[in-house]
Amino acid sequence: MRDDTGLLWLPLIVAARSYGIPANRLRVRVHRGRVRSRLVHGERWVCVNDVRELEARGRPRRQEDYHDS
Repeated sequence: MRDDTGLLWLPLIVAARSYGIPANRLRVRVHRGRVRSRLVHGERWVCVNDVRELEARGRPRRQEDYHDS
């Protein structure tokens, strides 16, 4: 589905499968406001542009501090 601005939206589950992102991780990003979403007839749809950006960034990694001994 495309909205009035031309953005492409997919159901959350479809987007998660299509981009290889666990659905739970995508739900967390929606909850935190990092992925735009809409509720359509009881189903959560997400903005494909945001999902692509999330997939391109990958999972955040904790930086390790290396100290000389």
